[in-house]
Amino acid sequence: MDERHNTPNGLAVKKLCERACHVFGQQEYARLAAISVSHLYNLRRSTGYRRQRTTLDKTRSRPDPSTLPAVGSGGGLGLYPSCKIGIMASEV
Repeated sequence: MDERHNTPNGLAVKKLCERACHVFGQQEYARLAAISVSHLYNLRRSTGYRRQRTTLDKTRSRPDPSTLPAVGSGGGLGLYPSCKIGIMASEV
């Protein structure tokens, strides 16, 4: 039920199980429909549930800093304005 509905909160899972059991006649949800919301959260904390639901993502590489453009390049529009903007020392 959690995987099908993108892991909703405990009360929503309980209501979905009740509806599946009573309205649609899916008896495999009868036991989950009968337990409390706090018991659902206890089941989610169990080792078996976590082992079944945990997914691992591969580490993503980061861009090499040496290939990134230098800070301040771009004709004076970067972080530090170039001498093109303002008064140059030779003009003073």
